[in-house]
Amino acid sequence: MPVNADPMQGLTPTALNDELLRAQDSLRVLSDETGGFAVVNTNDFAGAFDRIIRDQSSYYVMAYYPTNDKRDGATGRSR
Repeated sequence: MPVNADPMQGLTPTALNDELLRAQDSLRVLSDETGGFAVVNTNDFAGAFDRIIRDQSSYYVMAYYPTNDKRDGATGRSR
């Protein structure tokens, strides 16, 4: 068995590192495709939390007010 291998998993340090990189790549792809961001390889989350607060402090509110004041449950035509 190679030096520093995990006897419980049969994985070498190189294999463990490769698995970590694949997992981080998956997180990066998911975050990129959903408009987010991935925080990896750090124990300092202050920057990430600051970014989350900045990103979430602005948003849009949309509303619709019908011109028909009757609340009879009838639906109107969409244009």
